[in-house]
Amino acid sequence: MAHRPLVIDKSYAHKVSAARLAALSKDYLILIPSAFFYEVAKTELSKRWKATKSFPEFDMLHLPTLLRKETSSGKPLVEIGYTAHHFDDSFIDGSRYFSETENAAFTDYETDHLAERIKFFREVVHTGVIGYSGADMRKVVQGTLEEFTAVCRRLRDEDQIRKMCETIKLPISQPLDKHWLHYRYIQGLAIYGLALIRSYHGQIEMLTDELLKDEIHDLEYLVLGLHVGNLATDESELKYQKMGWKFRVLAPDRILIKY
Repeated sequence: MAHRPLVIDKSYAHKVSAARLAALSKDYLILIPSAFFYEVAKTELSKRWKATKSFPEFDMLHLPTLLRKETSSGKPLVEIGYTAHHFDDSFIDGSRYFSETENAAFTDYETDHLAERIKFFREVVHTGVIGYSGADMRKVVQGTLEEFTAVCRRLRDEDQIRKMCETIKLPISQPLDKHWLHYRYIQGLAIYGLALIRSYHGQIEMLTDELLKDEIHDLEYLVLGLHVGNLATDESELKYQKMGWKFRVLAPDRILIKY
C-alpha cells in the first residue's frame, strides 16, 4: 500500500509516461501544490491534457494555508493528511467553465500569493538575502560556482535558519528545526533569492513578472518536496537555476526522482 508522500512537479507530469505515473502511485501518496493546479488550469488545453490525462489519484496542498496552520498551532506540521482527488474529464479536456468560486480562488492566488512574492523577490535582488554578509553576497554575484554553492549550503545549518527567523521576527516562539514547514520555507525563499541575485544582479530589467511567477511556482514544489522528503522533477541537478540543484544542495539525503 502506498504510504510515502511524493510531491510531483508539473513539468515532470508533462514529460513522463502514464505507466511511470501509475508505478509511482503504487509506492507513494501523490501530492501537488496549488501551483500545479494553477499552472495546468491557466495553460493551453493541449498542455493541460498532456500533464493531467494520466495523472493518478492525488491530494492538493495550499502552502500558505499550511504555513498559517503551523503559526496558529505553534507546532511543526508533522502530519499533513491525505484526501484523494482526481482530475475529471471535463477539466482535462476543457469542456467545462470554471465556477465563480474557482475563478475567485485563482484571483486570490494571484493577488495574495503571487503578487506578494513577486514584490518580495524584487526587493531581495536589490538588497540581498538576510543572514549573509557583504562578503558573502560578493561571492554570490562574482564568485565561482563552487563558492556560490558553499554559500547556499549554509542554509542546511539550523543555526543559520534560526538567525534568519529571528531577523524577520517569525511569529513562532519555538526554535525551528527540519520538522517545521516554516524551516523549509525559509530555506526555499533564501536559496531562490540567492540564485536570482546571481542571475540578475546588474540586469534587473530582465527579471519580468512572468519569470518570477515561474520561480514562485517552483518554490512551492521545492518547499513541499523538502518537507515530505520526496520530490519528482525533471529539472536539472547540475544548474543552480533549476529546482533539482536547489533540492540537492538543501537536502542531499532526501529522495529526488528524475525519471
